[in-house]
Amino acid sequence: MSFTDATHGWVIGELGSILAYHPAAEPCFSAPIVVESQSIAQLSTLTSGNWNSPAVWSCGTIPTTLDDVRINSEHTITLPAGYSAASKSIELMGKIQQDANTHLRLGQE
Repeated sequence: MSFTDATHGWVIGELGSILAYHPAAEPCFSAPIVVESQSIAQLSTLTSGNWNSPAVWSCGTIPTTLDDVRINSEHTITLPAGYSAASKSIELMGKIQQDANTHLRLGQE
């Protein structure tokens, strides 16, 4: 769970959903908060490179089992030797290259 500040923020819900919260205008212990479901943006490649390089991905983070991934055309994403990668799904427009002893797990646990 994480919050950005006292006036708004987000939490991780069931099955990896992201929920935003907005407290009442007059914060106090009995004031209600509003929780809304938020969509998770698809991670897409910005360039070719290693799967485990944040610079390769549009959100600057390495994909997890909670992320839908798009590998754009003209991009080759490499799974480095001995690396285990994961994502919820992959839209493959480019290529994936796997070095020795790599694993790519799709879907949520």
